[in-house]
Amino acid sequence: MRPFTRSFALALALLACGIYVSITYRALAQVPPIQAGQVIISELRLRGQAGAEDEFVELYNNTDQDIFVQSTDGTSGWTVAISDGQITGPLFTIDNGTRIPARGHLLGANVNGYSLCNYPSGSGPGGPPVTAAPVGAAAPCVTNGVSGTFTHTTPDRTWDFDVPDGNGVALFSTTNGLNMNAATRLDAFGFTGSPALFREGTGFPNVVTANSEHTYYRDLRNALPKDTTDNAADFLLVGTAISIQITRLGAPGPENLASPIVNNTTITTSLLDPTVAASSPPNRERRPNVEPNADLGVLLIRRTFTNNTTQPVTRLRFRVVNITTIGTPGVECAGGTCADVRALTSQDGEAGSPSIGVVAVRGVRLEEPPEQPAGGGYNASLSADFITGGSPSPAAATQPLTGNDVIALNEPLQPTFSVNIVFKLGVMRDGPFRFFLNIEAQNTVPRIILIDGPSPFGIERPTGRPKSATPIAVPAAAPAPAAPPAPLAPAPVPVAPRYVRATHVIMLKPAKAKSAKAKRVKRVRR
Repeated sequence: MRPFTRSFALALALLACGIYVSITYRALAQVPPIQAGQVIISELRLRGQAGAEDEFVELYNNTDQDIFVQSTDGTSGWTVAISDGQITGPLFTIDNGTRIPARGHLLGANVNGYSLCNYPSGSGPGGPPVTAAPVGAAAPCVTNGVSGTFTHTTPDRTWDFDVPDGNGVALFSTTNGLNMNAATRLDAFGFTGSPALFREGTGFPNVVTANSEHTYYRDLRNALPKDTTDNAADFLLVGTAISIQITRLGAPGPENLASPIVNNTTITTSLLDPTVAASSPPNRERRPNVEPNADLGVLLIRRTFTNNTTQPVTRLRFRVVNITTIGTPGVECAGGTCADVRALTSQDGEAGSPSIGVVAVRGVRLEEPPEQPAGGGYNASLSADFITGGSPSPAAATQPLTGNDVIALNEPLQPTFSVNIVFKLGVMRDGPFRFFLNIEAQNTVPRIILIDGPSPFGIERPTGRPKSATPIAVPAAAPAPAAPPAPLAPAPVPVAPRYVRATHVIMLKPAKAKSAKAKRVKRVRR
């Protein structure tokens, strides 16, 4: 039990003795005051597909330590407030003592209209405790509850009125409206017309006024949420359908206290067949199969993931943090035109080569809601549904999996065990492209997460900027001219970085209609 938990439990036990205040004060006094930027607004929208009240605001613990909410002025907690410059008021409050896990999220939503309750959250039965649906929440949140494998993304805090379009939203370390000022403001998101206290920089320029499936979220293209205190530079606006107001393909992905989180634990990634290049089958395969959102065929990317934590993994999914798709600016790609690829649900199957034989590979599902008729873009998530909080099979409890073993449904991924996964991208236009993933996972105790994101070449030499981490060098394809060679085998890593990303640009050559052979690609390092 952690010291804070012990102190809090002791305080409760001694309440009848009349010394609750002194014990509680001593425990809270040990927590450094919260600073601006440590808890940030990470994703939100002020209307959605279901109407003007289809709203949510997501907060994110932007540190590597658990944060326990504590006001800075002696009031009862924190406030998320809204303002249009004339009317300012609280949206919801967070009580002192509330724990937001390291790299975890807290979700507030409008109970009258929030439509994304069914978006999957954390482990279901057999996993860690999860937050209950809010008391008094409107359907479908309460009626759905836990359905099937994973819990739903029900809000941790709620409100029951419409937030008008264009309002600014800010987080303050107080519940006293008179004390909501620059000194107590922890973060803000607003538009160009929002008051200065309720925006950062000049504010975000686009206000969505149509009922559409969209979201404003912090740019994750460098793995960590971008925070330069400028809303226009830090946030991306994406939607499942392109319109005059929304030009970049993507999806909302609200996360609550029970959702998989990012933490300092590693699940390593390797090529399915480490004896051949990442660009060669079975590690990557271009097929001319035409299907919805794949007019020019599909690209299959196969990787092996190994649980190097000390606990069974009960939840594993992959979030798309960078992809070239509808709305990706051409200036980001050589030649001025990016490839258009879509993340799709992949299927279980087999793959192999002379060196590894034939092995099972498992597919991942594009998580819905929201419905994504154009395929997955920015902020979409892909779930390994077969990894859950269920009881492991007798064989899994005694020995690691080999290349031919298959993880059964409703089973955790045990420590040191591996699983082969195939990702599928639909190709709608050839050209340079990127496909970066953050790995999100959850242990039985405690909730955890991970970090490496496969690109079309898999995990290669990382070029991200983790705050204090040792880079991981893992299998890579042949480097582009003038680039330093990448190692062909994993190098020992004394400290695992929280985030690792592989930055690559791949040139897809047009597929020949009469050939199913994987196409040769040219790698260009960013």
